[in-house]
Amino acid sequence: MAVVSRRFKYGPTQDIREACLLSLMFDGLDSRQTSIELAYSTTGDWLFNTEEYTRWKSQRGLEESNGVFWIKGKPGAGKSTIMKHMFLHLKKSGRYLTAEHFFNARGSAHEKSLLGMLQSLVYHLLKLDGSKSLWAPFREIYDAKRRLNGGGSFKWTQNDLKDFLLQHLPTCKPSKPILILVDALDECDEREVQKMVEFLENLSHKARHGSASLKLRLRIGLSSRHYPEISMQRRIDLILDNLPGHNEDITAYINDKLNTDDYGISHSVIARSLGIFMWVVLVVRLLNETYDCGDVQRMREELKTTPTGLEELFERILIKGNQYIDATVLTLQWVLFCKDGPPSARELYFAVISGVKPESLSNLIHNGISDDIHKRIRDW
Repeated sequence: MAVVSRRFKYGPTQDIREACLLSLMFDGLDSRQTSIELAYSTTGDWLFNTEEYTRWKSQRGLEESNGVFWIKGKPGAGKSTIMKHMFLHLKKSGRYLTAEHFFNARGSAHEKSLLGMLQSLVYHLLKLDGSKSLWAPFREIYDAKRRLNGGGSFKWTQNDLKDFLLQHLPTCKPSKPILILVDALDECDEREVQKMVEFLENLSHKARHGSASLKLRLRIGLSSRHYPEISMQRRIDLILDNLPGHNEDITAYINDKLNTDDYGISHSVIARSLGIFMWVVLVVRLLNETYDCGDVQRMREELKTTPTGLEELFERILIKGNQYIDATVLTLQWVLFCKDGPPSARELYFAVISGVKPESLSNLIHNGISDDIHKRIRDW
């Protein structure tokens, strides 16, 4: 009779590695990162020459930072674009094992929770662990969880993954230095933000003060707004808003995208932007729409009445020339405030129709409606 392994027995065709990774995955795992537009042209390259960045990458800055580099800026300044640019740059270099999580306040529960961040980081670390030094301890935990659940599916907890990272990451021997990037900390569930920051601070401390073999081998890059006030005792801060390189990126974008060579208009857009890249992108789009047959005066008038605040600017864009304003507002409310994530196209269609034109519901023919749903939603 064959001896049965003491480990939990898996089916003969099941790949245990894929099963472990699958247990960590969730809807939207990399959605936010992939949805962020790539940096415009050479936008962001200046980052790698800043004193703060070079200090973070060097040995001399490690004592003051525990390997933590924190980018802060106003809403819409372009922090996520810079973080993605840095992530792709460092990943392409091939010098690091990179694990990332981009918080998304508009995404699924996992995309904006501490548990989601932990699953994302462990998933990427396991997937890229060149020395496979994290696989053995993770397999032990995975097997134990399976046994406790009778071989069926299970859910990871914060403590499961916190304990795994705090216990095994500082003592592992990866083939390359480890880089952890976490974007938009302020978009994490507000009840968990402080716990999340404390965990990352604890992890950076353990890596720095653990075994000599791992010292200098962990770097953590973070980004957030200035508020809410979340911080660490040791880190290197980079304030994005008024950096010369950031302002040069804004100027380059305006010079390339704005449909006029009028210096006064370009200069006014730069001056009023206050370092908010998203504001610049939206205003340039508005001005280009206003530009009709070379009518620069209309562009000047449009710019004078354009609000400098992002919220007011969004409101203006939504209302201006929108014949479906009621449907637009309802659509945004459903997408933003649905508890379990954005509704499907069909659900959204009937929800909006019931709000703006309820008398038409009884006349809707449910079969063959799919194409109309997608067309109407695009119109809104």
